[in-house]
Amino acid sequence: APSMMAPTGTLNIGFKELGPYSVSPRYTSGTITLYTGTASHESLLRMTLDREIAPKLAEEWSVDSTGTVWNFKLNEGVQFHDGWGEVTTDDFIFSVNELAAEDSIGSFAAISRRIYFVEGGGITKIDDYRFEVDTVTPNFDMLYFGTVVPSAHQTVSKKQFEQEGEEAARFTGAGTGPWEFAGEEPGQNWSFDAVLDHYRKTPEFAKLVMWSIPEEATRVANFQLGKLDSFQMALDSKAAIDQTEDIRYMAVPNGATEHLGFWGNFYVGMGEADYAERRPGAAKCLAEGSCPWVSSDPDPNSAEWERARKVREALSIAIDRELIVETLLGGEGRAQSLWLWENQIPNLDPDLRTIEFNPERAKQLLVEAGYPDGFSITVATSIRGVPAESEACEAISEMWEDIGIDTQVQRIPYATLGPQLGAREFYGAN
Repeated sequence: APSMMAPTGTLNIGFKELGPYSVSPRYTSGTITLYTGTASHESLLRMTLDREIAPKLAEEWSVDSTGTVWNFKLNEGVQFHDGWGEVTTDDFIFSVNELAAEDSIGSFAAISRRIYFVEGGGITKIDDYRFEVDTVTPNFDMLYFGTVVPSAHQTVSKKQFEQEGEEAARFTGAGTGPWEFAGEEPGQNWSFDAVLDHYRKTPEFAKLVMWSIPEEATRVANFQLGKLDSFQMALDSKAAIDQTEDIRYMAVPNGATEHLGFWGNFYVGMGEADYAERRPGAAKCLAEGSCPWVSSDPDPNSAEWERARKVREALSIAIDRELIVETLLGGEGRAQSLWLWENQIPNLDPDLRTIEFNPERAKQLLVEAGYPDGFSITVATSIRGVPAESEACEAISEMWEDIGIDTQVQRIPYATLGPQLGAREFYGAN
């Protein structure tokens, strides 16, 4: 067979925000691992553009007839960068242990605990390349969050973290991806070198540089001048980019989802002595009575629970999702009724496929819940590179103002917000 040509040139990509390069499963937010997990590090499996699950670090996987016992076989011979040796089961188990640690700020720490460390089951090493996971009960997201999503799980070198220590290894940690981390200019870029003879595919470029460029206009200008080869683009910029010669667009159906999350509603441990320490944001909003969307009683049959439920319903049906799609996304999207069901909405019961827009009923629910004059809430934008993410928060703020809610929009990068969420300090919506 003819020899493969060596990688050449540099691929420059512009992003809204990268944050500091970090690969620690325990101390890295999901936004950062989204990028490291598709460049320098890898998950067990991957999702193709045809929405099929394919091998990555794992070459084989199966589940028994109960849907609870999973078996995985790693690719043999896969090497960590920088001479840290072969990837084994010990490295994967170490990585999920770190992610699931009690003090982990990883976005998927709770999911990792549920999948890999469930009481009565969990992960078990079979040999250097095989392991078993007993989830005890069937988990619909085992393959999705457990193995496919790059921001949920990525494997690091157990040997490196133990020898160098967390504080050193987290900022330079070796991965197994097609790109090896080469360095960082804080606040500006991450750079990578192509891994020659990578076990999956060697990159066609010799170098990859990810640029952190918060301003949309600056990213557009750099792309038009040829300083960027690709970049995260707002739909409003499409008209300008259309005038640029020799460009191509790549669209991935349901490639991103925006959902509004409420914080402060942590009911596990409520009333226990260490609740305020473990859930500082929830404890504060309960003490101040400043979170009407949170029940002060964890019993779903209590009057307090029903009051908070009415508040959340009011906030939800006050949002005109279709208008957001049509105006902010130019129709390039679809209103969702249930997070994580992106491609499966038609499989839901008909009455669950949409959420009504009914501001008048929202006002009535607030009256029934005891808030005829509304209340105050903070909406924090999570800047992750999703189209119209900040603009959607602005639109929701105006819609809530229309039903009497005093809404404050907080514009902070996710690298700042993420640790607050992980520490359960934030309360509001984002």
